[in-house]
This record gives sequence, structure tokens and C-alpha cells, in this order.
Amino acid sequence: MRLFDTHAHVTDEKLYYVREDILSSLNKDLAGFMECATSASDMDRVIALSKENEKVFCALGVHPHEAK
Repeated sequence: MRLFDTHAHVTDEKLYYVREDILSSLNKDLAGFMECATSASDMDRVIALSKENEKVFCALGVHPHEAK
């Protein structure tokens, strides 16, 4: 069984050092994942990642803490 992660933040700078490991797992363990933007500044990175990999989908939104 392969899993689909419904909520990920691999474009977050805190996860930069493991991003390639996560993306390489798409062909083994993960069927895909939903990369989520939490602010307007995240959206371009999230869209770019989903365009680069057919198994990455994107959700665009603004977290209430960023809704100023």
C-alpha cells in the first residue's frame, strides 16, 4: 500500500535539508502529496513544486495568522 499525504509543507525553508529525500520517496513509499501554501509569499514556490512533479498537488490559501 502506498500513502497519499494530504497536508505537507516541503517548500518551507525549515525542511529544505530533507526536501530531496521527501521527493525521492514519491516513487517508493508515497503515491503523492498535497503541498499547502499558508501565505501569499508561499504560493509561487508551492505552484512551482507542483508543476515540477506530477505527484505533487497544491492547495493555495492564507492562514488566519497571515491574513493581515
